[in-house]
Amino acid sequence: MAYITSVFSVTMVLFVLGILGGILISGKKLAEYAKQNLKLQVFLNIGADPEKAAEIKSFILTSEYVSDVRLITPEEALEEYKQKMGEDPMELLDENPLPTTLEVSLKSQYANNKTIPELESTILTKYPDDVAEIFKDVNLINDVNVNIAKIGYILLGVCLLLSIIMIALINNTIRLAIFSKRFLIKTMQLVGATGKFIRKPFIRAGTSQGLIGSIISSAALTCILIWVKSALPGLFNGSDYLLFGGLIAGIFLLGLFISYISTRFAVQKFLKLKMDELY
Repeated sequence: MAYITSVFSVTMVLFVLGILGGILISGKKLAEYAKQNLKLQVFLNIGADPEKAAEIKSFILTSEYVSDVRLITPEEALEEYKQKMGEDPMELLDENPLPTTLEVSLKSQYANNKTIPELESTILTKYPDDVAEIFKDVNLINDVNVNIAKIGYILLGVCLLLSIIMIALINNTIRLAIFSKRFLIKTMQLVGATGKFIRKPFIRAGTSQGLIGSIISSAALTCILIWVKSALPGLFNGSDYLLFGGLIAGIFLLGLFISYISTRFAVQKFLKLKMDELY
């Protein structure tokens, strides 16, 4: 029963550690996704030439800061306005008042108030007579970057704290299991068994507990990853799966390492105790 309890404890601890690691990886991905949704609206002059609009789009795409540019014609803008507002401005106006718009998506690392003005200046310098205005929500951009940084630090701190607690739980579980056999250890020592001979079966048992716990927790984490992939197919890419694979491998090795070290030190502690101290 003690063996089953130890295996269960190791499995649950490793599983929780894996979930925490997955949250960190996912949190970084979600932060990048949020930054990529910070878009610039480049409004061209009313009646802008479609060929000129296409030229400006191509020019913006050459910037290293930009991931994508969407060209919205006045007709498309009018349709979007009708869908969002539920009314047709053409009932009161003679001509479409909406300009051709370029919706610029930025790469996540450049979605900040330092890089965006540089891109804005480049566009206005290249096409001063064609671009009427470039709209950006400065406060939103700043809030997203500041809040993402704060959440990242808080999440990292919580994960580190919980990781220390979880590792301590594995250590204490194994120590308690060996504590119940402290008299057996001392008896073997008194009849002449060497420390290596005494440690060997305990280390084998402790390592096997870590191995079984690592296998079960790694399998559970893999199943969760497969489920997340099927539920959110566009959220993660190949490099993210490599990170998750490294996380699962790390959890597997961590279970073996902690079980081995905890067992070795626990047995060594009781080998050094005197008979009176066992009580």
